Amino acid sequence: MRKLFELNRALADLQEKKSKLAEESKGTEVKEERLTAINTELDKINDSIKKATEERNAAEAEELELKKTAKETKTQFTRDGEVEKRQAQAKQLIEKRAVTISSGELATPTLVKNGINDKANEVSSIIDMVNVEDLKGMSEYKVPYVCAIGTGGKTTEGEGATTAEPTFAYASIKPVKITAYSEVTEEAEKLTPVAYYEKVKSLALVALKKKVSAYMINGDAVSLPSFIGINTSSAAAITSASDIDISAIDQNTLRKMVLAYGGDENVIGTGVLLLNKLDLLAFGDVRGTSEKKAVYDIVPDSNNPNTGYIKDGGLSVRYCINSNIAALSSAATEDDTYCMIYGILGNYTLGLFDDYSIKVSSESKFKEGMLAIKGSVLAGGNVTVKEGFVRAKK
Repeated sequence: MRKLFELNRALADLQEKKSKLAEESKGTEVKEERLTAINTELDKINDSIKKATEERNAAEAEELELKKTAKETKTQFTRDGEVEKRQAQAKQLIEKRAVTISSGELATPTLVKNGINDKANEVSSIIDMVNVEDLKGMSEYKVPYVCAIGTGGKTTEGEGATTAEPTFAYASIKPVKITAYSEVTEEAEKLTPVAYYEKVKSLALVALKKKVSAYMINGDAVSLPSFIGINTSSAAAITSASDIDISAIDQNTLRKMVLAYGGDENVIGTGVLLLNKLDLLAFGDVRGTSEKKAVYDIVPDSNNPNTGYIKDGGLSVRYCINSNIAALSSAATEDDTYCMIYGILGNYTLGLFDDYSIKVSSESKFKEGMLAIKGSVLAGGNVTVKEGFVRAKK
């Protein structure tokens, strides 16, 4: 009895703690980090509840068995023991039939796994590797950069100094509103142990990141102001003269891209190669002419499978996969299409003109019993260093 009492009390405490965390997660001001921590703690609590429930059921069965044994012992010493024995057998038969009925498909409870399994990552790590500026309250952000540096010259006595004026320009970043909207039934908010409601809220942030990472590559030229991507003509800091033509990925491609970057006086090996996953596969397929060994070694990052390194002898280049970049190795990619990009990702500036927000409303879809979830952010971007990237054109 004491053990059963303690287990029931422990279960009540766990349920109370779970209710408090679920209530906290419904707040509109809950940050992503706290929401993730809440979901993790809820998973642990659900596991504890499952274990405690199993222990309680075992304790109840044990207590029932003890009572049954005691009753049978008492029956043996009564004058009408045979009658009581038959009554007990009849009761057992009834209980057995009840168990058989409840174990059928009609009444069998459905077991639901704690938590929701995520699908493969859909956000490129580029969004976490570029230069990010907090621009709250601004309507536009202009970043100045050097376009050209003059060259000094020989001057004889009495002549004027050689003109060597540098030239400057600026990259403009303006806010673009990006939103992500979804609806879930109000019943989903109450479902346990799987927290569909909280999961949809966290996935709204993922949806925002997907669109921002796409704009950083290909921009948004549909309306103004536009989100300027690296592969767009609006990225004025990059001139077409720095683009390189590549017809196929071969044993020279990696060196060609790295050595084309950084001007005539530099070799910058700290850049990142942005590419489609199909092109990463094409690098892995390149073979030598004699021994037919792989020319490139591809080493994915165990902590972040979206990135890794491509090695060509002593040259080791970090890569980052982005599905918004056209695959040079694909037959469907037309000529003159921008494909791979190489450069220092800090040369691209992502401006955040406000904090992202996830809002939940039960009013707009009240009649249908739906919860509306909307994520939004004001952001913009542009290349802010002269020839900050070298682009491969098919």
